[in-house]
Order: sequence, then structure tokens, then C-alpha cells
Amino acid sequence: MKNIKTNNLAILTAFALSVSATDYDNAKFQNYISGQGVNEVLTEAQEIICIVGKLGTEQLAGDGSYKAILYADLCEQAAPTASTAGQTAPSSANSTSSSSSTTDGGAAETAKEIDTLYVNTGFVTSALQQTKVWQVNDKPWDDETNRSPKSITYVLSDQIAPVSSTSRFGEFTLRYQASTFGNKQSDLPEWYTCPDETSIDYKWSWCSDGADLGRGLLIADSSQIKFKSDIQSSQQQNLVANYSDNGDIAGIYTKTTGFQDESLRNEACDGSDDWWNCQSQAYRDSSVNLLGIFAFGISDEDKTYCTTMSELFQVDWDNYNEETQGPTLTPYTLTGEPLSRLGSEGWDVAEKCFSINKSDAIQNVHQYGVFNSDGSEFKQANPSFPIKTNVTVNEVERRVHGYASYWGVHVDDVYQQYVTDETQWLKDDGSDDSDTPATFKVIPRKLVVEKREKTFLALNEIDGLNLNFWTNDSWWSDEFQKLGFAKVEPWDGKIQFKSNKAVFTDYNNGVSSEPLSYGLYGSHDGNSTYIANLVGAKIDKDNLRKIIKNDASDPGKAMNLTMEFAELPTWNYTAQEWVSVLLCTGSSLTSTIARPYDLRSHFTYMDGQMCIKLDGDLVMTSDGSEMVLSTVPGDGMRYGAEFYDSSTGTTINFDRDNWNQSGNVYDFKIGLSGIERPAYM
Repeated sequence: MKNIKTNNLAILTAFALSVSATDYDNAKFQNYISGQGVNEVLTEAQEIICIVGKLGTEQLAGDGSYKAILYADLCEQAAPTASTAGQTAPSSANSTSSSSSTTDGGAAETAKEIDTLYVNTGFVTSALQQTKVWQVNDKPWDDETNRSPKSITYVLSDQIAPVSSTSRFGEFTLRYQASTFGNKQSDLPEWYTCPDETSIDYKWSWCSDGADLGRGLLIADSSQIKFKSDIQSSQQQNLVANYSDNGDIAGIYTKTTGFQDESLRNEACDGSDDWWNCQSQAYRDSSVNLLGIFAFGISDEDKTYCTTMSELFQVDWDNYNEETQGPTLTPYTLTGEPLSRLGSEGWDVAEKCFSINKSDAIQNVHQYGVFNSDGSEFKQANPSFPIKTNVTVNEVERRVHGYASYWGVHVDDVYQQYVTDETQWLKDDGSDDSDTPATFKVIPRKLVVEKREKTFLALNEIDGLNLNFWTNDSWWSDEFQKLGFAKVEPWDGKIQFKSNKAVFTDYNNGVSSEPLSYGLYGSHDGNSTYIANLVGAKIDKDNLRKIIKNDASDPGKAMNLTMEFAELPTWNYTAQEWVSVLLCTGSSLTSTIARPYDLRSHFTYMDGQMCIKLDGDLVMTSDGSEMVLSTVPGDGMRYGAEFYDSSTGTTINFDRDNWNQSGNVYDFKIGLSGIERPAYM
């Protein structure tokens, strides 16, 4: 016989015998007290603080953008408590600090839901750390698990003080906003219809990217938090809470609701296709929107929670209040049916007090256990077992083994990519030798778990401790350097400019004995483009005309561009790259494309700006002291030149087939001291 324990009210008698406690008696459970109106608001604010505190913003400040994996349930709280989470607490760019966080709890018994967030954090000043977070919800609407359209939530947090012994949350201001992204009609609930894309309503609908879904604001100042949230998928939330040193919490919060005068409702409209328009105008006009303001207090010593509604307003959205920059609020008195309605919706319309002492928790049980009639815990005879299946790899059938247990399923790593949701598995323990053995399906879910621990020891405790530590890792070179170790460069080196100065040389009237040299100052974008401005100089028009005319009796002199390098790579291979060189009028040239190549669509021009572009394939070798860029004709490797006038749209292209018909190979040689241009080019 199995007993189901519900951990409800325990009845004690004066005649109970003194016996050893069984598993049934010792079973632990959690209790949650319902009916606390502040729960939703206070818990949401504390969860936001906890989530931000788990994003690694202290350790990864200034390291650029990164992806944070967060277990969604680690910051969930059932009720407000006196001990709450603190945001990760950087102090400044030049010092370190500690941080506080919530307890993660024990091991999960089911697969955890994982959220992916994209984070960029760094110090704007020595005392201000700014954190930006992007979270993408790409799950279609689901009435049970995701009651919101696909969206992107943007978060911006400015923190000026860390968590400390005297500041529970530190000091920060966090703003967030959600917008629609990537929704199609099939992703949305049946009751929602996408407007026609040409209509004015489409821009504001869930079917259009960027439609506003709401926003929120969270301000933490020492031991006080202020929270405001207005998201479409939930009620508007407003909260101010003060956390005292003795563990007490006190503050105010709001709730909103709306209803019609049910005495005017026409029951004959039930089941009609257009229920709302079927109702009378009097019923439709009887809408009442209410805003309640509540005071609450949580006493840590007395283990009590008390709340009362201090004010109630009717909200008139049709009349905008310029002073408050919101709807007009009018005091409202609850009587009759509205009073009963709000009470049934969980509004604390009258003063209420609850005990939050564990010993007083006798209802709202959310857990149960299964036990034998003698009080011992019921356990499965064979909770874990090996499994097997067959998969096809390169048209060859392979046997795959795995193991199913309480903590999940393990499958041979080399075969995991061939396992799908429909793969049929069999027990491999010999327990089922029937003609129709039971089959199982394994749902693959890739997960990487990392555990990091910090240990703080006195110096005399680690005196004489020997450590083997490898830092000669080019991949983690920057991180090791920040820890004080020597910087290690990539094994094959890199291209590094000695300075941001380059020298451009033109020739007066094309005379080689009359060089015109100018300094160019530019910068590398960290990706694939170097931009330099020719300031205070002009290209010699006569020389340029002679170069274009190409008259052997009066030749021009080709211009030259060179710069110094601090380092060149050492390659044991040959690389091939497409290279573009642009020469433009004006003081700047901008583009939002990572590797721009189209003169007409990849750049933003100033009025009257003109450009000449040379491009083509280069084959590259480098031995650390000299890099050679070779022009290799044939095999589809082509070279071209183009002129573009942005004001008129005039484009002149040179016929690529007429270039280098003799098949010559020209080598640009780059040494640390500069660039050597081929004599015949």
C-alpha cells in the first residue's frame, strides 16, 4: 500500500507513542502563503536584481560583448523575504569588491529552462559601470508557457556604487524596453489577426517588428528599491520598498484592474461571433478602470506580513493630465458588487495580516511524496538502465549505446549528432526479451555546465604551495595579461602598424625629382579596414592627367603610399585576399558595411564627393620580416578600377579584360620599414 503525503495540517494527540521518526515524518516541504498582493511586484523587482547579478558583469567588465547562459529558475522566488539578491557589484575600474547573490538551491530534478542573454559591460568613468543586455524571445505564443509574442528586450543599467555591508543593492538605475520581432500570423494566438501590411494599424501590431510591448524602470539606492513596469503581457507594476538592517521590509505598491457593470450585460449575446458589439451601448460605456495604492510591511522578528489599501482611484485614459503626464485619476469609493469583485480577485481592500512563520503554514501545499505503508520512502527497484539503438553514419549502420538515469540520459559523444527526437531506443539490460519490447525516445539538449569556485586564504596558509599553471596560450593571451602574466601573441603573429601615420608621395607635374610628400593620419577599425585622411594637401592634377594619358614621351610618375609596421606574421601557408583601395575627395568616408566594396550602395557620401577604386585578388606570404603581395592573373582572379561621382551618379568602369594581358606577376613587398612598390606598376 502506498500513502500520498500532502504535508497539510498535522493532528497531534496526547497519547502518541515515542518512536523513531520515519521518512514520512521527516519529509521536508516548502510552503507559499497566497493572497499577498505585494508578491507579484516585489518578487519581480527582486528577480530582476538577481538576474543582473548573475550575468558576470563584475568579472567581464571591458571585455566586449559576450553571451550569458542563465538558468531561468535560479532567481525565481515564491515570496518576498528579508534576505534578497544583490546585483553584481563592481566598485570602480581601479578596485575590486565583493558581491552578494541568492542561493541557487539544490540539484534540479527536471531539465532546467535556459535563457540566453547578450551582454556588453564596461566602465564609462572610473565610478560608472554601464551594462547593456539584449534578450531574444523567439518562442511562438503559447497559452501555457509563453503568453507574449516573439520579442527583443533591451536593458540598460548604470551602476555607480557596489553592494556592500551597508548597501544591500548598491546604487544603480536599470531601464528596459520590449519590442516585437519576427512574428508571423502562425506564431500568434488564434484570436489575434495581423492587419494588412499597407494599413496604418500594421505598424503598431505584433506582426510588425519594433512595435512597443512595454517598458520598466528599477532604481536601487543603498537599501531602497523603486520599481515601475508597464508590459502588455502583465499588469502595470509600481513599487517602493525599504529594507531595514533588522530584516524588516516596508513600502507601497499598486495594482490595477478593470470591469463592466455586469447588471447591464445581455446574456443572450453569449456565443455570438461579435460578443462585444452585441452588448448594449450602456454596457460598453460602463467600463471602470481602477488603480489601488497599498501600504505593506514585513516584520522579520514577528514573522508577519501586513497590508492595507490606502487609496483607490478611477483611471480616465480619455483625459490626459499634463501635470502628471498620465491619465486623469479620480478618487473612487468601493461598494456593492465592485467591492466583492476586487476581494475575490485578491485585492487587500481591507487591512490584512498574515503569519509567515513556518510553523503556522498549514495550507497551499505544492509538494508531495510517495511512501510505503511503514512510512519509508518508496523507491523504484531499477531507476537507471542502459539503452541502445542503431544510427546510419556515412551509409553504414552503427550501434549506439547510452545510459538513462535520474539525472538525465548520456549518449556516446561521437554519435550525438545523429540522434533525433524520433530515434527509437531499447533497454539493454536483458530485462525485456518479449517480441514487442518497450521503446524510448531521447530528446537531445546540448548543455555545457561550468563550476567555478573562489577560495580566500591567508598568505601564510599558501606559503610554499607549488602550482603548475600554463599561460602560454595565445587564445587567452589578453585575459592572462590582465592577470599580470606576460602577453603571448598568436603562434603565427599578426600585422601591426608601428603608428597611425602613413606617408603619401605625389610628384609635381610628374617629375620624379620633385616629390610632394604628405603625412596621413588614420586608424584601423579592428576588423579589415584602414582609413586615413589626406589633410592639407592636394593631388597634383597634371601628374594625374599624365598617368591616365599614359604617353611614353611624357609619362607621369605613379604616386606612392607607405607606412611602418611593428610586426608582421610568420606563416607557413599562402593566403589569398580580395583587397580594395579607395581614393576619395572630401575629409571623410563612412560606411556601415563590414567589408564595403560597392561604391554606389556601401558608402555614405558628402555633397559632391567622388571616388576612385582599385581592387583585385592578392596572394600573400609572410615570414615575419617581409610580406609579399603577389598579383596572379588567370584562374578567375581579376583586377578592376572604377570611378564614381556621388552627386551625378556617373560611373566609369575600366574593362578588366584589358588589364595585364601579358600575364606579368607584380610583387608588392612589405617590410617593417615600409612598402616597396613594383618598379613597372
